Amino acid sequence: MPECEEVIEQIKQEIKELGMKWEDLRTYRPRPYSRLMALSNGYEYLTLKDYCEGKGEIDVQNYVKKWVKSCEGNVIVYRGGVQDEIDPGDWVALDRKVAEWYVEDNEKAKLLIKSVPIEDVRWAGSDISEWYYLPARLKGCINDEVIESIKKEIG
Repeated sequence: MPECEEVIEQIKQEIKELGMKWEDLRTYRPRPYSRLMALSNGYEYLTLKDYCEGKGEIDVQNYVKKWVKSCEGNVIVYRGGVQDEIDPGDWVALDRKVAEWYVEDNEKAKLLIKSVPIEDVRWAGSDISEWYYLPARLKGCINDEVIESIKKEIG
């Protein structure tokens, strides 16, 4: 899939710009590492649509009800970041204030906003306010083979 290759190359470029070796990436977990891991493992989590429809943990369902008006169509997600847009694998929030807090703590960051299909947002399984933007069309793009090739490439 051409889009898979584009995402993989984008992540590789971000890693190269940081100039970090694999062990440093694993230790410090900067954005490209987080994106790589989310695109590799994040599809196992329920989608925002699942929670909206009453599946999964009750406290997450209740949180979703607070922010999501409809279980169909698109939803607005927010991110505080230094990049220009929200990309596949990024951490996102349903609550604008969560992203704004990040922006307040980082003078280089800006508030990013994106409308995405509700089924492309998955709970990260950590804090209730932390979600992944994982487009369904990219499921399977990042696998163990891709990660191993990146490890070898960067050392």
